[in-house]
Amino acid sequence: LEVVVCLDQTGSMEAVIEAAKASIVRLVRQMKDLAPRFRVGLVTYDDGAYVRLPLSTDEAALEREFRRVHAAGGGDYEEGVDKALALAFEQRKVAWSRKALRVIVVVGDAPPHDDDAGPMMRMILEKRDDPAFESPVRIDTITTIPGARTAADLVPYFGDIARTGRGAALVLGSARELATELLLASFGAAWRTALRELLDDLEAFDAAGPR
Repeated sequence: LEVVVCLDQTGSMEAVIEAAKASIVRLVRQMKDLAPRFRVGLVTYDDGAYVRLPLSTDEAALEREFRRVHAAGGGDYEEGVDKALALAFEQRKVAWSRKALRVIVVVGDAPPHDDDAGPMMRMILEKRDDPAFESPVRIDTITTIPGARTAADLVPYFGDIARTGRGAALVLGSARELATELLLASFGAAWRTALRELLDDLEAFDAAGPR
């Protein structure tokens, strides 16, 4: 399992980014428990996009890169979602494995620019079934707008991105749930309920402490 997280790094995302910093190592350890050959990468974006970490098993490196992300800027509404996806697809930048189950998760609260949306969808259609890889890539989106609760609250184009990428468009209930939502998204909708129950059981076990 390989997952590239595309994270909006603009100022409105501060609460989400700070919550991610606090929980990202726990997320990676849980992922490795469920998928021992797990690798994760990080792309951040504002109007541009930046590869923070190519796909890696190094949880310390991921934590270090998350701590270097500081929410800032974003004076205009639209952001470079298309540019982040383009980087996530770029083999020279992120180093996907040929045989891996590949997942991209876009996390943000703002859409791409309208002029970029059409080319972005065409890029997804072109790249998702790349014959160089044994499995198609799946793209999920997570809307982080405060107060968003249903599909009607999705960031514009996030539903289209997920449908075109054969993934799911999710809504984040609160900033502190990001790590859990990333884990659930990575394994796909078919496993969502079972994994949620497993995580609840594990947290209850941990909370109970030594017996």
